[in-house]
Amino acid sequence: MLVGRLLGFSILSRGWIGIGILVCALAGLSWFYSRWRRIDDGSLAETLEELSILAAYAPVVASLSYVLAAVAMPLVDPQLAELDRLVGLDWPAWYRLVSSFPTLESALALLYRSSLVHIVLLLLALGLLGRRDRARELNMLLITTSFPMVVLSGFLPAQSAWIQYDMGLEKAYHLSQFESLRNGTLRVPRARHATGDRHVSVVPHCDCSHSRLGD
Repeated sequence: MLVGRLLGFSILSRGWIGIGILVCALAGLSWFYSRWRRIDDGSLAETLEELSILAAYAPVVASLSYVLAAVAMPLVDPQLAELDRLVGLDWPAWYRLVSSFPTLESALALLYRSSLVHIVLLLLALGLLGRRDRARELNMLLITTSFPMVVLSGFLPAQSAWIQYDMGLEKAYHLSQFESLRNGTLRVPRARHATGDRHVSVVPHCDCSHSRLGD
């Protein structure tokens, strides 16, 4: 918060009030079903509690990514491209391959953009199926990995491979906000519209929890 103030950020309360209401509603329902109307073994109450944690965490960490981007540290795109080369990843060739299959490209894009929906559905499935330990594990892994990744992205910022290789620039939807944050023209993060690219941090945890549904 202090860093944001020093960088000139202001806060629009309307979006945060809505998120606060959602978090309180989920937490309140969790308390109600755990103390007053227990209808199962506690799975519903704990599932609602995990959802309230996710609802509280996601907009905060997304807004943190905005603040850290505004610090405007030197870009590391060339270094990341060199790392790709060292590990044998030809990103332009991979991009052209995927682009040659429009249906596959559209499906992958949809999966990427809806990753938060997948997390919510997975939390619901794990909790309501009685795998509360896996629901807790999913949230814990999400928080303990995505938070340091967001911090790291602030100190080692990158525009994107699309910019680095000058390919698929129409897909770099985040670029206008990214540049505005870095040059100081965007200083009003909107909680409901945060678009920080942090999805990659949660994918392994979805796979892990999904693979153990039947354990």
